[in-house]
Amino acid sequence: VESGMGQWNRMAALIAAGMLTAGMVFAQNPPPNDYGGPPVQFDPLPRMLNELVPLYEGRFSNLNQNYFQWRYFNTPKDQQHEWITAVHTRVPGSPLGDHVFYIEEFYENDPARTLRQRVVSFEPDRAENAVRMKNWFLKDPAAVKGAYDDPSKVARLRASDFTLVPDCDVFWVREPNGFEGKIKDKACQFTSERTKKKVYAQHELQLSATDLFRIDRSIEVETGRLAVGNPTGRPYEMMRADAFTCSIGIRKAGEGRQWDTKANVKLHDMNGILSHKAQGAEKGYAIRLRHMRLPYGDNPEVLLLVMMEEGREESLGFATANADAERIAINLQFVQGQCVRDRPV
Repeated sequence: VESGMGQWNRMAALIAAGMLTAGMVFAQNPPPNDYGGPPVQFDPLPRMLNELVPLYEGRFSNLNQNYFQWRYFNTPKDQQHEWITAVHTRVPGSPLGDHVFYIEEFYENDPARTLRQRVVSFEPDRAENAVRMKNWFLKDPAAVKGAYDDPSKVARLRASDFTLVPDCDVFWVREPNGFEGKIKDKACQFTSERTKKKVYAQHELQLSATDLFRIDRSIEVETGRLAVGNPTGRPYEMMRADAFTCSIGIRKAGEGRQWDTKANVKLHDMNGILSHKAQGAEKGYAIRLRHMRLPYGDNPEVLLLVMMEEGREESLGFATANADAERIAINLQFVQGQCVRDRPV
């Protein structure tokens, strides 16, 4: 009878032989490579691309950073980061490729205060061992304004409706908590419309499941002086917004516990506001939903739902919950509101 050790040795030999045979077959028939160059046995770029692209989609805001700079830290005004909202929307069917996004940025939460509109496309780049993000200008940006609600506006455009920004590609690589993207140093040069001087773009990004941090500045080529951007060199700390479905109800006067309700409205947690005025009422009410990350201690995070009179900033009352709560609600007897997270965190 074969001993237990002998059986183990025989089993190990069979496993090793099987692995060797499989390795020989794999080596003789490496998988095809669709991105240029000879076939390779291991190509990490498709996996990087498939993980990066879903992370890039979403709504991002540095509301939290801006709020604490002016409200609590007394940061000098010229060093404060303006409150910016950026909406990255996937565009299926674009002539620019399979992984295309329309980006619309505006100041605060006001789409009428446009900062910039552009389109980016992602593709693997084996020569750089990175995912390349190309930047495209829109020849008629007004024609696709608000396309985050209707990306078909961008999908219907032809390739001739875009202009590729030369030498301004961003190269993304994997980092422990997500991805890091950069334009090559001093590669993206152009003439400033404001100063008429030659400048280069400094564009650096860090993307994770919760945040998009970015440095976005222009620097004079000859002098090295800052032309456009925050003088501190610190990034815009943009938090990813989550989507909620919310409702607000106002108690009807003289009708027992009957409520005049506005329900099933989509809201985000970066100061998303839902307002409602009951029929015949003199004033309305609003709820404001906000995800706060407190800049002290262990950076505790909370979800905040504030009740206000419509058009006024003063709080009538508020409710807090864990930042990952599925539901938050407030009831002041005469007015109430609630929000339910669209997807689990």
